[in-house]
Amino acid sequence: MKKYRWGNITIFAIAILVVSALASWYFFANKTKSDAGKEQPQTKQVVLNKSDYKEESKQALRLLDKFFAQHENWAVEEQSRLESKQHGSSGLTRSMEIRLTEKDNLEVVLEKLKGFAEKNNLKMQAQKEEKTTSANKAISLEIGFETAQGVFVTDKLLFLSANKEKSKKKESAGNGRLALIIDDAGYSLEPLEKMLQIEVPLTFAILPYRPYSEDSLRLIKASGQQAILHLPMQPLNQAAQSEKSTITVDMTENEIIATTKAALDSLPGVIGVNNHQGSRATADERVVKAVLSVLSNRDLFFVDSYTQPKTIAYKVATQMGVPNARNMAFLDGEADVSYIKGRMLQAAKAALNDGTHIAICHVRPATATALLATIEEIKSMGVKLVYVSDLVN
Repeated sequence: MKKYRWGNITIFAIAILVVSALASWYFFANKTKSDAGKEQPQTKQVVLNKSDYKEESKQALRLLDKFFAQHENWAVEEQSRLESKQHGSSGLTRSMEIRLTEKDNLEVVLEKLKGFAEKNNLKMQAQKEEKTTSANKAISLEIGFETAQGVFVTDKLLFLSANKEKSKKKESAGNGRLALIIDDAGYSLEPLEKMLQIEVPLTFAILPYRPYSEDSLRLIKASGQQAILHLPMQPLNQAAQSEKSTITVDMTENEIIATTKAALDSLPGVIGVNNHQGSRATADERVVKAVLSVLSNRDLFFVDSYTQPKTIAYKVATQMGVPNARNMAFLDGEADVSYIKGRMLQAAKAALNDGTHIAICHVRPATATALLATIEEIKSMGVKLVYVSDLVN
């Protein structure tokens, strides 16, 4: 009898344990499912309901920079970058202007951008056609990322198609063509603004990293004139070297390439390059080849400023297949208006005699005055002012 009672207790205890185990398993299994169902909305709520999207907006800006980096021939200009408030949250928003080349189809470009945005979890919205004062077609749109409150816009973009019918200034037909390159833009704006009032084609060479380099580029482009990079290169007299960031013969090939790329990137939209100083560097074949390799990859032309007779830059450019030309005269070696006017008229006569002529002067007050005073006389001689790009080989 005693043995029988012990067996009943054992069986009862085992049954209790089994029932408890089943109940515990059922409770925790359902709790796990319930928690799993709640976990995603809670996480999503934390991510999307923020008051500060500065890091997320920076990442979105970097992503779009990668898209523009794939199209180096576009003139991409950042108009502004500001902290903005949207849907009660803060972040960064910038405005960009993108000028396409003649080879680009605006609709195709927008489709590529749409695909890039979708691939990188960005939202493209508010696309509309804008009116312009020129024949260029313009489309504005916004890009950003989704939040719980709506799309946070990080980029306001304006795409401008190239004007197929180039609106170059009308000049009297003549037998000579003269291209004037105006060097050293970037130091100041006043003489530049005077020169931009002249209704003839002019090519401006902008020094990188100067106080007014970016402003000069903006004004030149707005006026419809040509802008090229005035790339600092090492002179024979080291003491005369005027720019900190200069291509020198002591640099490695990689350093030369990187310095050239950085200078070009600082002035987006330039269509060519000429050398600033460079009497030593342009005589060094290794240095010249490294610089021209960058220009070749970006479809840019090169104008040898011809700062000394031993330069080989334009010859090497021809060998490498880089479109090129050579300066034939400096016009403002003296800061005297009468002297500069005389030199300009000599350049015009050379254009009549030789058919074409390229000359360099500078963004200086005396030069601006002389150019304003001489341009009509040059035209009356039957000389046509053209862009330097019209005379490259």
